[in-house]
Amino acid sequence: MKMRRPNIAALSFLAAGGAVIVAACAYIYLYEQTGALTDRALLAADVVAAEKADKAQGTDIMSVYQSTASSRARLPGLFVSSDDAVRFITAIEAVGPASGAAISISSIVADPSGAAAPGTIGTISASVVATGSWSEAMRAFALLESLPLAAAVDRAALTLSAPATGASKAARWTLSLDMHAAMMVPVSATSTMP
Repeated sequence: MKMRRPNIAALSFLAAGGAVIVAACAYIYLYEQTGALTDRALLAADVVAAEKADKAQGTDIMSVYQSTASSRARLPGLFVSSDDAVRFITAIEAVGPASGAAISISSIVADPSGAAAPGTIGTISASVVATGSWSEAMRAFALLESLPLAAAVDRAALTLSAPATGASKAARWTLSLDMHAAMMVPVSATSTMP
């Protein structure tokens, strides 16, 4: 029997085809790996950017917090303590000597009561009457509006109570108004807010 010689061209073709298939598989594998690495790198960049933004926002919040320290320290003084409603009454009555008008308080209503939870914010209201000359009544009105409290003036009415006469050179005016101030039940160092 005669032995056949392998066809070199066919073997070369098969070897070249195998090499192309191996190269194509390697190319696809490397392409997929590069895409996966790119996706991970983009995801990592997004995470780093988000962390930088969070850190910048935290820095901004701390900056605002630190810059408002003095304002926050004054904040409790703007509220009338439910334990110290007398402070509100005294502040209103102090307007009398400062303005020259006669000040009277006809009613006071306070909410919340001392039995409310610490930190509860309500109101304390007073009906106030100031009597005096035009300038005294207006000065009393301005002083009542500018009390160093979280307060508002409501239902203000100005009436002529006694016209000027020969014996009295100045007319007498009556200013009636309602004042409402923010009232807070004190928060002690040991109590917890709801």
